[in-house]
Amino acid sequence: MDNSPLESARPQLRLWVLGLGAVGFVAGLLGPVLLNPEANLGPLLGIFITGPGGAILGAILGLAVRWLGLPAARQWQVFGITAGVLAVGTLFLGLPEPRLRGTVIDAEIRNCKPPAQALERVMTYWEKQLTGTAARRGWQTDALRSAEADPGVVLELNIMRRIQVYEHRKPWNRGRLTTTGWQSVNAVKRYYARYAGGSCTAYPIGTRSLHYAVYPAPFPPPSSAGPKEVPPTSNVPLFLDLGALLPVPDELQPLIGKK
Repeated sequence: MDNSPLESARPQLRLWVLGLGAVGFVAGLLGPVLLNPEANLGPLLGIFITGPGGAILGAILGLAVRWLGLPAARQWQVFGITAGVLAVGTLFLGLPEPRLRGTVIDAEIRNCKPPAQALERVMTYWEKQLTGTAARRGWQTDALRSAEADPGVVLELNIMRRIQVYEHRKPWNRGRLTTTGWQSVNAVKRYYARYAGGSCTAYPIGTRSLHYAVYPAPFPPPSSAGPKEVPPTSNVPLFLDLGALLPVPDELQPLIGKK
């Protein structure tokens, strides 16, 4: 009985190099795009890492199986298994990592002011950013008008400690939340808040409590804001580049432990 082609013809060295290089390239190119479209890994992973890495691996294995004198059928088995492992491993690299969803902070209120009183520094920032661009006329007036009408406040906090909250995004644990342990922090930071209204009397100076800090602020802009409004004067916390303080969600209470 004649031997099959796989038994009589061993894979050539160029097949090892080109074949495994192609597997690494395609899996590295398409895997992140399909599994983690938010990331920028797609072409970079395939072009610079898994494609060349697959080719180098192919050259090493192709020479090794010849040096070991493996029969042709066994060489084809090694080639197929290696290609499969390379494809699966590359796809695994493309899976999304946990995303920082927010931070539970233990902090004391040091200062409170209306958003309109926090505009001076950020106005200078936006003026520098918009220099030489076709910024719309009157954006400074729009920013002041929005800040004066905004139902929130700007809080300056002395942060003592924090817990970071991560959301997992792999297919088998998508949506599961995990947290770090309490981390000591000694920092002063500003946040936007509206959980107790827009009056600073509702945020007494010296009050220490737990808050949930997220960025960007999860408040939809008013209907008057355009989709590409630059600068985003209608969205006050975004214009001020501030994260938002919220009450700690009930779903996080079991995860953060005792205060």
